[in-house]
Amino acid sequence: EIGGEPVAEIRAMVSQPAYDPNLIDTEFEQLAAGQPGPLVNRATQAQYQPGLVTQPLITAAALDSGLISLDATLEEPFLPVTIDGQVLRCAQPRVEGDASLYTWAEMAKLRCPAPLQALGNEIGTPTLEDIFRRFGLDQAPDLPLPAAVNGAPIRNPGLAAIGQDTLTLTPLQAALAIGALAGDGHLPGPRLVESLAGADGRWEPQPAGQPPVGTASVSPEVAAAVRNCSSTLSRRRA
Repeated sequence: EIGGEPVAEIRAMVSQPAYDPNLIDTEFEQLAAGQPGPLVNRATQAQYQPGLVTQPLITAAALDSGLISLDATLEEPFLPVTIDGQVLRCAQPRVEGDASLYTWAEMAKLRCPAPLQALGNEIGTPTLEDIFRRFGLDQAPDLPLPAAVNGAPIRNPGLAAIGQDTLTLTPLQAALAIGALAGDGHLPGPRLVESLAGADGRWEPQPAGQPPVGTASVSPEVAAAVRNCSSTLSRRRA
């Protein structure tokens, strides 16, 4: 924290393919010709569909808003979801003969798309967009680097809830959103470097970036509850 505000210290950032910055003057035209080429920072500018990276975010926001409870049992959580011919299933399949009832808490471990898709359809586009806004997914992180953000509206809330539809994120956006749950529920501001050396050789501390404008947070209790969900299944099945 800095001044009581949560900060995400960026310790490493990787983008592939890479290039040699010492040769940029002689190779710039070749480097810039790629679409996208190595000059595009994949960590801050490239857009990817997040898949079930959205699961802990939506679970936390829905829990914080009273839309779900972690101990609520789910109907048919193991149902597959088919998108454009691709079948999405739980990360852990149901054991043959298992007739147990499963809860939202256990979805953190099982990572099943069907309950999240059903929740997205139930809460609808406005609520889902508000959840994404709360985690800063509609704005670029505040860093002194080129960054991209996807402003496309949600067309299908069920698919968007499982990280499909028009939803795309940069890796840095996803990391900062998950960082909110790793901490006390508040979205952290990113900081790339702690200090820079000036012309006089003195080190000048660098401020952290600000969280996206208009973002809210989930409570520390909710963040802790969602973090603890990953151990629920292992304790139950032990």
